[in-house]
Amino acid sequence: MISSTWMHTKTVPVTFSDGRRLDPPRALTEALGTLRREQKVLSRKFEALKAQQAAKNRAARAEGRVAERLPLPNRLKKQIVRVGKVHTKVVNVREHWHKLGARRTEQRYARVACEEHGVAFMLRNRRLARAAADRALSGQKQALKSALGPRLEMVPNRPQLTNQTQAHLPRQLNRPGGGKVGCCKPG
Repeated sequence: MISSTWMHTKTVPVTFSDGRRLDPPRALTEALGTLRREQKVLSRKFEALKAQQAAKNRAARAEGRVAERLPLPNRLKKQIVRVGKVHTKVVNVREHWHKLGARRTEQRYARVACEEHGVAFMLRNRRLARAAADRALSGQKQALKSALGPRLEMVPNRPQLTNQTQAHLPRQLNRPGGGKVGCCKPG
């Protein structure tokens, strides 16, 4: 069984019914210090370039000519690449753990039911936005869909839908209440 109880515990995005947890690293949280430092350096370099451009514009206006745009210095270009590499590393760590978790789930269970969560709502909620973005729940759901294909059953997470309205699921997959979601063992 899989339960997406991470909203309640704020630590684990996927919990299986046997107690195992799929807890990928928080890639953004771990890289945030480096990202802030590199972006601060980038910002300072852009501000220096803007100051040089403003001085050049004033001098050109005083002479009565049109100012030319300054090219980006090599140090600034390299800093842009550094910031991009940090962002890319965060994305790659997330994707790796999503694929790894989906592959492990696919190998252990013949059929999986997964609870739908309003990810768009979480991203709009300022208290949940960073945690939801850091865990990238949509990416995890997409990895599960890709790995399991038709063996993945998405269960709506709405209060008006009870176990009785989920008659299309086999008995083992019906949620016993709360946020539990079921899986069938292979074979």
